[in-house]
Amino acid sequence: MSSKIVELQSLQYLKCDFMKLEEPPTILRGLPALEELFMKGMKFDSFEFIGNLKHLKSLSIGSKKSSVPKSLANLTQLENLDLDYNKLGAVPEEIAVLKNLRQLDIGRNEILELPAFIGELIHLQELDEELNLISNYCGKLPDFIGELNSLKLLALRGNSLKYLPSSIYQLENLERLLLSNNQITFLSDSIRQLKNLQKLNISTNKLTTLPSGIAQLTKLKTLDLYKNAIIHLPQEFGQMKALQWMNLENNKLTQLPESIGDLKNLKVLNLNKNQLEELPQSFGNLESLESLSLKDQPLSGELPDSFYRLPNLQRLSLAYPQRPAFTDK
Repeated sequence: MSSKIVELQSLQYLKCDFMKLEEPPTILRGLPALEELFMKGMKFDSFEFIGNLKHLKSLSIGSKKSSVPKSLANLTQLENLDLDYNKLGAVPEEIAVLKNLRQLDIGRNEILELPAFIGELIHLQELDEELNLISNYCGKLPDFIGELNSLKLLALRGNSLKYLPSSIYQLENLERLLLSNNQITFLSDSIRQLKNLQKLNISTNKLTTLPSGIAQLTKLKTLDLYKNAIIHLPQEFGQMKALQWMNLENNKLTQLPESIGDLKNLKVLNLNKNQLEELPQSFGNLESLESLSLKDQPLSGELPDSFYRLPNLQRLSLAYPQRPAFTDK
């Protein structure tokens, strides 16, 4: 990196990921207006120079690093911090003083627990802790997670979670909850309190039932329940009027509730690899449905007449162990 870069005194954004720099570019200290810096995949280990960039609001550093610079604590204006894809064994304590953080990505590290100071980051809107190994709470998140009242995104895919603390249902501003690839066996009926939730991914877990309270998530647009062991859906399921995309593949459903026909905005529905023997008459009321997958079901007999009243269906995947009878319709 040329030393002449310091002549760009108005530079606010600098992305130099995976540049072949052997030494830390300490010359960046001379960029007083710099607000966003992205330096992933660097060979050098020392990032202490960033402590001089007092106006930074967004920072992305590291690549297989086991620690962060102590000077990180100097960046009190920092709002977005990306420490993804490193080898951190714990959440760096320097983060505790970054009270203006809005986004924190500590995914794909080797973190075993969330420290209590995370609950004090009251402005945090997005917390990504995917693909770590939270095990020090017996497979459970700490209760202080519920203190993050501004949180809109909580991503915890690929940890060893077995339970969710009751405090998680206090996150009334939460819009996206990503919990795939864990070992969760139970969702509380208190999930109804997440009134602003728009996306819920709890695929590849160990659920056998869903609480009736899930039907009160009236802003939910995306629901991914792939690869659980769900036997039936709540009768109130059709109350989720905003739902547009739903994946129920690889469960143990034997029937669908009649209320499923009330999902007027549903566009994509995947029911592959269940144990459905028939479809409800209300199925034809899915007037927005564009894509339907029904492969690997024990469906027998004729499909209901309502099936042929799906006005917007564009993609249909059918393959059965026992082929159902189709009519001329």
